[in-house]
Amino acid sequence: SFVFNEDDKALLVRHIPANIVKATEGGARHVSVHVAVNKKFVRDLDDDEDLDHHDCFPEPAYLSCKSARKNELEPSFKSILAQEVVLHVDGQDVDLLLLGANLDTNDEAKLGQLEALERLLK
Repeated sequence: SFVFNEDDKALLVRHIPANIVKATEGGARHVSVHVAVNKKFVRDLDDDEDLDHHDCFPEPAYLSCKSARKNELEPSFKSILAQEVVLHVDGQDVDLLLLGANLDTNDEAKLGQLEALERLLK
């Protein structure tokens, strides 16, 4: 039995842990991260006697470390998608930060993203 981050009712699109990165007249561009955690690694953190997404996903997936390049006229979709996960292993809580990176191809912009990631991880 598993707990899924897509069970969060606060998601922008129901059952899809996605973030919009670009919207145009022709449609929208999204990125998503789907995570499942075996319930044997989940502890009832909110004391509601139910092992659910609140117990292992403190908040929905979010975009971070966006590229500063091309932000004058429209936002850049080059960013890092992050999902926090709390696991309970051998009597200890383990905090994870899962990352999916779409780094800019421009070296200066990519360096800015990596510096922002370093700040995020401190």
